[in-house]
Amino acid sequence: MGKKSPSDGKIRESIVNGIFYPKEEKELTDLIKNFMNKTKTVPGDAFAIISPHAGYSYAGKFIAQAFKTAMRRQIKNIVIVAPIHSRPEPGIYLPESKFFLTPIGSIPVNQELVEDLLACSTGILNQDIPHLEEHCIELQLPFVRYLFPHASIVPILLGNSSEKNIKLLSNALQLTFSSSYTHTLFIVTSNMSAFIEKEDADRETDILLHLILKHDWKGIIDSKEKGEISACGTGCISALLSFSNISYDVKVIDRGSSGDIDTNKKKVVTYASIALYMKNQERKER
Repeated sequence: MGKKSPSDGKIRESIVNGIFYPKEEKELTDLIKNFMNKTKTVPGDAFAIISPHAGYSYAGKFIAQAFKTAMRRQIKNIVIVAPIHSRPEPGIYLPESKFFLTPIGSIPVNQELVEDLLACSTGILNQDIPHLEEHCIELQLPFVRYLFPHASIVPILLGNSSEKNIKLLSNALQLTFSSSYTHTLFIVTSNMSAFIEKEDADRETDILLHLILKHDWKGIIDSKEKGEISACGTGCISALLSFSNISYDVKVIDRGSSGDIDTNKKKVVTYASIALYMKNQERKER
């Protein structure tokens, strides 16, 4: 698609405010403050985080924990990589919208970086429709707006989680951001399991976290294909873990499930807060 003019003011409205999180500015701000104040996670300089996407009553504390691991950094751009839940779209989708709205303010999309990513491959598309239907990026945005109010975002939806698509995304991200890692935060949003029996969900979470800690992005793809894990964002996690031009450590901050809140339900969704730290805050040049 052609380059949009500066006067194009497309806006991606909030679609789950009042459902997954409060729609009123003060109530939402107070809730985020409360999550951030309650977590004992130490503020840090994480290069990337893995954060869940569910109603804040279930996942809010895990989102806060993940974000807090990056609070010490001076962030200009935030790249949010998320899965498509509704149908297995084949491509990788960047938004046409110029702003994403939250009840506590709007967040600009970095148009220059969008264009740079689009130039990497014809498999990366500029299309709003998947973004207008998908909630998982939106659940990160109030925390983005509250904690990094001057940052711009690059929202990315990954369709088919084939190894080819994962490699395409990973290579495009490394090519586009390798010279600006110092002021870029990567957010991958994924729950650790689908809504399944608690025993199965816990077992799947054990498998997935083990693979993440080993940086085994190919193992994640294999386990997903074999049906050993059901997490929605495995392709997004694999794309992040497959970065080859940096050396990093992984830390699991916390894990839990919807069963911690809905104690009488047999089926649960599991969540985790995870941080990636560059070793010695240095990166390998390509």
